[in-house]
Amino acid sequence: MAKFKIPKELGTVKELIARYEAAKSRKDPWINHLRECYDFALPQRENFSLHTPGQKKNVDIYDSTAVMGVQKFASRLQATLIPPWRQWTKLVIGSEVVEDEEEVQEYLDKANDILFDHINHSNFATQAHEALLDLSVSTGALMLEEADPGGDSLLHFTAVPLADLYPEEGPKGSIETIWRNHSVPARHIERIWPGAELSDEAARKVKDKPDAKIDLIEGTVFAPKENAYY
Repeated sequence: MAKFKIPKELGTVKELIARYEAAKSRKDPWINHLRECYDFALPQRENFSLHTPGQKKNVDIYDSTAVMGVQKFASRLQATLIPPWRQWTKLVIGSEVVEDEEEVQEYLDKANDILFDHINHSNFATQAHEALLDLSVSTGALMLEEADPGGDSLLHFTAVPLADLYPEEGPKGSIETIWRNHSVPARHIERIWPGAELSDEAARKVKDKPDAKIDLIEGTVFAPKENAYY
């Protein structure tokens, strides 16, 4: 795999980390509000606080109204917008296509069938529901990655917890860049990012302590001049 180089337009690694720190500082004043919302309405998804494995998170719940309301909200949205095992969107030809419309549409229909075959055989339904639960509180995020080979689908989805996300606005107020702070076992890094260039310390952990977790800052960064994401 060819070594990945950060485009000059995005700046240096140091500059990218500075952008992450700025996004983090903008979110920090809202952490207490978000934590309270999760404590009372979605305790199982609350990870703004440090929790030991197996620790109970619903100790502040004295009435199930909010908890049930959040679940119904996510379930109804999913059933209405993205129902499992149904084609909830369709590829159609654009206005630029003026010839062979029927032939092009047949091709798009086949592509649509293949797309939904992969979606329906992936973990999309379960992860989309988790993301919609986060949406009931603030922002839901669904990450799409290439699945491990040998499965029934080429797609793998992850509902990224809101506590891990740090959005960065563009000039018109829309979210353009997303930063994610999370930890992964050292042994998984090569599988997640093949050919990753590791620091000496990280390489030692992979070799000597493969189950030790490494803190990572992951960015999905928009490059406006290229109109592309890295």
